[in-house]
Amino acid sequence: MPLFGPEIKVFVQGLSFDAMEPFLSADGNTMFFNSLNDGINTRVHYATKIDDSTFTYIGEVSGVNEANNPQLNAVASMDTANRFLWVSTRNWPVITENLQRGNYSNGTCTSTGRVYGNFYIYQPGWLIMDAALTYNGSQLYYCNARFDTCVGPCEARLGIADRVNDSTFNTNSNSAYILQNVNDTNYLVYAPQLSANGLELYFTRLLIGSFDTEICVSVRSSTNDPFSAPMVLYSDFPNFPEAATLDSAASLMYYHKKTNGTYALYLRYRSPTSVEEIAQPAGFAFPNPAGDFIDVRIPNAAETVITLRDMKGCTVLQETIKTRINTSALAEGMYVLTVSFDNTLWHQKIQISH
Repeated sequence: MPLFGPEIKVFVQGLSFDAMEPFLSADGNTMFFNSLNDGINTRVHYATKIDDSTFTYIGEVSGVNEANNPQLNAVASMDTANRFLWVSTRNWPVITENLQRGNYSNGTCTSTGRVYGNFYIYQPGWLIMDAALTYNGSQLYYCNARFDTCVGPCEARLGIADRVNDSTFNTNSNSAYILQNVNDTNYLVYAPQLSANGLELYFTRLLIGSFDTEICVSVRSSTNDPFSAPMVLYSDFPNFPEAATLDSAASLMYYHKKTNGTYALYLRYRSPTSVEEIAQPAGFAFPNPAGDFIDVRIPNAAETVITLRDMKGCTVLQETIKTRINTSALAEGMYVLTVSFDNTLWHQKIQISH
């Protein structure tokens, strides 16, 4: 499983309003996002890159947002051929097909129209809440969501559709099999984003009845395999982190969350190690398996933070500059120990057996 380092706030020069649902273009030079997702006048915007954490706001994406009778236009996505998609509530629910398409170039979307296919659910309340093209545009990862009397969607689950042509996608026959460990009826599962190599699926989920969003990742060994059970990468109640997007090398991850009442963008750099890899130096934490304590050989650094996470990615313990961690209150099982110091991360799997 991939791991990511500390959170860094993204500064968008010239932006004075909320930024949500980021999407980074394949060349890494353009960040698409939408304004506050209020369902009334949500519009798609873009900014150009200065560096990883700094962008310049340019304006709305021309051809995407409605000039009159504004509705929700949000969740931009684009493949390497600049085929552009976004979701819209224009004429919904009279017209069920609410996923829009076009061709993007230099801030403008042309040849716009609706996306059709058998991945829609033609029942009252259902729409496509999120959708993301794969890197080469051959597939579409989408979220079917049902809206009724609930606060937000009542149901939300992911699916996969294959490209027939620019305006049509049909559900992949193996969609349910591939996503069997991702979709969970206890959760709203949405905001999908596939890595360029097709082996890592990033998404957001929310336990039904709660307000604690979780950015998750599921992985697989080949593009024919089902994705693994999710690991939680990040949760920050009540700031609603959501909607991860990656660069083409999957070396950094952007997402949005609320800060002082306004949604803003953040990034995290990928750690050079993963949960599965053995940390260097080997055996910096012992004993392993551990019982009621773990001793840690910490480096001589200005600040060292020791974090223990369960296999869902949830932080169960965090200490600053301590050589012995008391684990007597933790349940037996596998954990990931991380030592952070001087912009370096060490990771080691630890088995706890009392």
